[in-house]
Amino acid sequence: MMAEYITKIRTTDGDKQVDYNALANLPQALKNPNKLTFTGAVAGEYDGSKEVTVDIPVSGGSDWTFYSQTPCRLSGSSIGSVKLVSSETCDYRIYSDTVKNMDSAGRTFHWLTESHSNGVYEFTVSIVNNKPSGWYQVFWSMKFTDLEVGKAYKLYIDTTGLTPDSTTTGMNFGRFLLASVVNGTKSDPIINTTEVDHARLNSWEFTATTTDVLLEYYAGKEISELVNGYTVRFKDLYINYADAGSEHTPILNQSGSFTGEQVFPEYTDRLHYESTPSCAVYYSEAKSKLFTINGQEPDISGNIEIPVSRLQGRTLVCMGDSITGMFAPPADYPSVIARLTGMAVHNLGMEGCRMSHHTDQYYDAFSMYQLANAISTGNYTLQEAAVGHTTNYAANRVATLKAIDWSKVDYVTVLYGTNDVQGGVALDNAEDPKDTTTYLGAARYALEKLWMAYPNLKVLLLTPIYRYWPDASQDSDEKTFTGGKHLYEFGDGLIEVAKAYKTPAVDLYRKLGINKVNRSYYFPVGDGTHPNDLGRALLGEKIAGKFLSEF
Repeated sequence: MMAEYITKIRTTDGDKQVDYNALANLPQALKNPNKLTFTGAVAGEYDGSKEVTVDIPVSGGSDWTFYSQTPCRLSGSSIGSVKLVSSETCDYRIYSDTVKNMDSAGRTFHWLTESHSNGVYEFTVSIVNNKPSGWYQVFWSMKFTDLEVGKAYKLYIDTTGLTPDSTTTGMNFGRFLLASVVNGTKSDPIINTTEVDHARLNSWEFTATTTDVLLEYYAGKEISELVNGYTVRFKDLYINYADAGSEHTPILNQSGSFTGEQVFPEYTDRLHYESTPSCAVYYSEAKSKLFTINGQEPDISGNIEIPVSRLQGRTLVCMGDSITGMFAPPADYPSVIARLTGMAVHNLGMEGCRMSHHTDQYYDAFSMYQLANAISTGNYTLQEAAVGHTTNYAANRVATLKAIDWSKVDYVTVLYGTNDVQGGVALDNAEDPKDTTTYLGAARYALEKLWMAYPNLKVLLLTPIYRYWPDASQDSDEKTFTGGKHLYEFGDGLIEVAKAYKTPAVDLYRKLGINKVNRSYYFPVGDGTHPNDLGRALLGEKIAGKFLSEF
């Protein structure tokens, strides 16, 4: 027989008295003749032998968890729905973070003046005294603050509808550099110097490593451009969450009024909740309606991560020259491989470098055979000494090189050759098969060095791709180099090396699909060496296909 007593439930809309038998309506109230147990919005145990008073927030049930009073910001991967509760009429607003934009960040100018009219920002070179010595000295900078470390963002530059012509002396869309800010000072680059060369909504994704980032926007790309009146222009520039789309507004901005409860069943992460007067905010747990996917059960939050491919979670390092290295993510072909395979991909490409010995000691430090030496010994002295003497992203490459745990690297791709042939390097030395002054000798040397230190590495050799020299109106099918060799013969030799070492290779020269008929589609105007966006996408897709089909 149950004990008979009264429990008084005090809520924010007035006191209520209910008898014990009605307590099943409370959050997980357990019918026990000696005690009451409450969980959910309030927790605790209460003696049932006498009248007790329990504070229960309005509507705080087992399906809802009390979070906070407004104003607050609610975020979490396991959130299903959100509910606002008030005992009186309440005006509310729910909104997402607003993008960081041009108008919310101050700018510092170097040799430039700004004009904003007709919806277009124009920055015009204005040289008063001596002309600066380099294009990189003519720029403006702005700082974006209060980013969330570890979150993915996108930098947007809007040049939609603009043309590469101007009524002033000249105009292009300029170049930019995005860097982290540490202790108020510009630090490591996040996106290396990149040219905006298309009239469209351009975007680049990055992950914030610091709360503040610094953007520098350069007027020209050549010193000859830097004359008074030279102009760069665009419609807007802003930063938003990577998954927020390209809208230059808050992702969500909703307001209204209610009395009692207001439920928002479709929850969007990272929302702010405000109300007048203040009200209670509850959330429910997200629950999956699926039992398994590919045999995998949902986690505690009801979510299942579906792998992009069987390679997801593996690690790949891409090594090569400027075709690999001079483009920053997501515009480089290693990023295409990462997207299609799910692998973590590191880009160690460096422009100007070779498979073989380079006559310049600093560029030689980043040639393949020297990188193999450094990786096998863990000694990066040569590469560190080359910083400041090669490309502007050399420091970033050295940092990546040193940070990689090579014992956990699964795959390596090797793509060199165009600088070897251009530099007069011989194909091979029959007397010394590991002669690092030759292309194939350096390849053999590098492979053996890597495998002796890390026998687990799976190496994919990639032949040089088709090339065209606009100044000579000649392509790599015709042009010959040292010893009368064609560029494709260097690739043929590399395929034979792959066969000898029983490691896979891809004949990119013949199987990539770039040729003398369609080359203008895959290369920028005036450049027959470095593929454009379409060419790099094709390159990444071809390499990813090899991994997905054979690894």
